[in-house]
Amino acid sequence: MRQASPPPEETKRQAALDRYAVLDTLPEQAYDDITHLASQICDVPITLVSLIDRDRQWFKSRVGLDATETPRDLAFCAHAILQEEVMVVPDATADPRFADNPLVTGAPGIRFYAGTPLMTPDHFPLGTLCVIDTVPRQLSDGQRQALAILGRQVVAQLELRRQLLEQQRLAEAVRWSEKRFSDAFEHAVVATALVSTTGRFLQVNHALCDLLGYAEDELLALAIQDVTHPDDLASQTNAVRSQIAGSPGARRLEQRYLHKTGRVLWTRGGLSLIHSGTEEAQFFIAHIEDITGRKTAEDALQRATVLLDESQTLARVGGWELDLRDNSLFWTKETFRIHDTSRADYTPAVESAIEFYAPESRPIIRDALESAIRDQRGFSLELELITAKGRRIWVQATSRIVSEDGRTVKVIGAFQDITARKLAKAELLRAKEAAEEANKAKSEFLAVMSHEIRTPMNGVLGFADLLDETDLGETQRKFVSIIRQSGRSLLALLNDILDFSKIEAGRVQLEDSPFDPALAVRHATHMLLSNGTQKDLSLTVQCAPDLPARIMGDTARVQQVLLNLLGNAIKFTRIGGVRIEATVASGSALKFSVIDTGIGIAPDKIPRLFQKFSQADASTTREFGGTGLGLAISRRLVEIMGGQIGVESVPGSGSTFWFTLPIRLPVSSASSNKAPATAPATAATTASPVRRLTGNRVLLAEDSVINQALVQNILEDLGCELDVATNGAEAVALATNQSYDAILMDCLMPEMDGFEATRRIRREQGMLGKRTPIIALTANAMSGDRQKCLEAGMDDYLSKPFRTADLRRVLDRWLNVHVPPGAAR
Repeated sequence: MRQASPPPEETKRQAALDRYAVLDTLPEQAYDDITHLASQICDVPITLVSLIDRDRQWFKSRVGLDATETPRDLAFCAHAILQEEVMVVPDATADPRFADNPLVTGAPGIRFYAGTPLMTPDHFPLGTLCVIDTVPRQLSDGQRQALAILGRQVVAQLELRRQLLEQQRLAEAVRWSEKRFSDAFEHAVVATALVSTTGRFLQVNHALCDLLGYAEDELLALAIQDVTHPDDLASQTNAVRSQIAGSPGARRLEQRYLHKTGRVLWTRGGLSLIHSGTEEAQFFIAHIEDITGRKTAEDALQRATVLLDESQTLARVGGWELDLRDNSLFWTKETFRIHDTSRADYTPAVESAIEFYAPESRPIIRDALESAIRDQRGFSLELELITAKGRRIWVQATSRIVSEDGRTVKVIGAFQDITARKLAKAELLRAKEAAEEANKAKSEFLAVMSHEIRTPMNGVLGFADLLDETDLGETQRKFVSIIRQSGRSLLALLNDILDFSKIEAGRVQLEDSPFDPALAVRHATHMLLSNGTQKDLSLTVQCAPDLPARIMGDTARVQQVLLNLLGNAIKFTRIGGVRIEATVASGSALKFSVIDTGIGIAPDKIPRLFQKFSQADASTTREFGGTGLGLAISRRLVEIMGGQIGVESVPGSGSTFWFTLPIRLPVSSASSNKAPATAPATAATTASPVRRLTGNRVLLAEDSVINQALVQNILEDLGCELDVATNGAEAVALATNQSYDAILMDCLMPEMDGFEATRRIRREQGMLGKRTPIIALTANAMSGDRQKCLEAGMDDYLSKPFRTADLRRVLDRWLNVHVPPGAAR
């Protein structure tokens, strides 16, 4: 079913319909006669006088149909009013506009339709006179012409109705006007009198009697000259003569009158001459207002007006008022100034005021104003405006509604030039975008640098591990140990920079799973146990008995903070020991404390501790090393997890670094029964022996000659056969033509990277129903790199530089366990 589009100027068309006040009225014989005549002439069972309302078609008269209205969306007449001639639908089932219309597919089962638009004298279609049949058919030329003639008769009836209504309104208006005048005269607050052309009082109201101190009958016995101050009689007489002589308009006079007691009253008066039907002067209407008290108020108002104008100029805020009772628009002085015009050059009007706006802003302000009037709600808009001098500026237009008896009578608003604010906002946005681009460039630079540093570092640490496993002298083994420690220090530095970069960019994602806080503390301590042992320091753990068995959070990030604080404590402690405490600080928070007997921190240095690239004293960098990022990273991580971090220290006596975390218990017993999350496996915690992998055939895709040699040495030691591909394309060719037990895949290689190579290998093997484990060996260690590898089809991930023990364990896991297709970890 194809709905009809609204006619042009639909709002005005609806207003034209409303002015006839015919909707929902009772049946009328004149319309019924027309429908019956149309039904007979066209020989159809159904005839309607249909009027198209906003969302319905309503039937003023109907023959052969019980319904009084239908939805507008279903109305054939909604289509008919879009054309000026009779619209004929011979067979509705064959017309795509109506074939699936419920009025066709269901009752009354319309097949034939013909409708002539009911066009008003000002050319607005109100609806149709339509004839309907339940069988397909056509109209003869005579029937079509008759239908059009009868349609014009319907419009004539509507026009007659409108004229009668207008006459009734006029008569009622006259009656009410006379009554209002009488009531207004008698009960007017302003002193009023009807005065003859000679000055005699003909009629006076109570306000005038009260003003002058006379009774009504006393005033009626006097003339207006009797109560006028002698010094003002001449000006009053001139005003009367001028009006009688034919000078148009009322006369406004400020003059003095005499109270019955002789007191002088300053008044403002109006004098209007009333003529008879023959243009003969009949009497004057005089309005007299005591303005003695108003003089002071007017002076104050004048000062307030000047102050308001000056204030608006300073704030660049103008005011405006649209009075809907007379459609008048008022602007304050500042509003004129914002528009680069003046009262002398421009008279405000709604349509011309809207034309000041930029073309793209005009429909917005017009719709907002119409909605405000209709829905009685204000608006606040920021729009572009073109001033009288052609300047393009930004303004903020706001409004509020004044209503009386549920009807909007005024729209009052403020008008502010916000060009400077918009320019500042745009500049801020540009600065933000530039900062985001710089941040993106920084992240990309760090990713590249991470890859470029990790790749050679893999060779340094890997061959150091292999060299350490050979027969070496004591001096040589010491040198190898120094190489390994230096490489790991450099790797730790790189990891700190990458971690801080992720935190600064807001790309840190926290896990939320149950874990045992006591176990997390013990794991962290165990990881650094050897560091403390090398310095003959004691490392102890104290967990409070009331510590929760499981809480919700990110165990890896908690351990990262613990490792940072514990590592620093060991680094800056020469003798004594380090103690880690875990307690319940309050009913809703855990407190972790790392207490050392180290060098301590001066009070004036503590504020700098948690700043990036900062240490308490520059000399500590020279003596102990470090980037100063560890505590900054810890602070940001703790804050992200909803906690706080701090330090208490006495120089020379040690320090206590602490942080708190909110306690969030698992929501169900099921989740609380899960095995607690533990720290990542390390050499200290995972000491299972690595089996030899003799007979396994491994493919290495790696473009670095050094890393090729490293992996080859490790695999030869394990008894594996190794093939090497220097790029992804070679890896795909070898994996397709030969059988391997595992594939070690670098991610960034020339010609074809490891991601695309993995996808192609997976496609080829998928058609053969097999799946070779693919392990990423990559220097990409940024956030999301592991997930990217798994999504490409890899089964495991090992970032460079890796330890030889890590590679051996990964190979042992994948080469000694059957891997079903799709079992990516």
